[in-house]
Amino acid sequence: MSIRTRVIGGNSLKDELKNLNKEIKSAVYQEIVDGAFIIQTKAKENVPVDTARLKTSIMTLTKDIKTYSYTDREGNSYDGKLRTVEPFGYDVYVGSNVEYAMKIHEQGGGGPFSGRTAGGQKKPKGYGRYYLKKAFEDVIPMIITRVRKIKGIE
Repeated sequence: MSIRTRVIGGNSLKDELKNLNKEIKSAVYQEIVDGAFIIQTKAKENVPVDTARLKTSIMTLTKDIKTYSYTDREGNSYDGKLRTVEPFGYDVYVGSNVEYAMKIHEQGGGGPFSGRTAGGQKKPKGYGRYYLKKAFEDVIPMIITRVRKIKGIE
């Protein structure tokens, strides 16, 4: 899945990071990584589930975590490496390598094979639409707030 989202000012943030001492850079990067894992968790909560392959495939990759293996409900194992990115430096990615991830993200699930809600109602068409984008939008303000609290960041 290739949904690319960029934080406005991302390049200027990278430039600012270059001028910070190593300890502050490390703290900022850790906040970004922690936030990415929260985005991953929220995306998994939002995504429609059939076999759970898409849900379990949503991963966070960093300069230290470059691959991710997962298993769906049926016991099938998969390599979760994102083939289009190779994290380095301060890059952090949250995504999926499932071939239909983008379609579900853009159109949502729902319909006759989408299962039922906890209340027993049939899930509506479009259920789970923008699961990753919504997670990102929910978490980014928190990440920005945390980064700003780190000494040396205004």
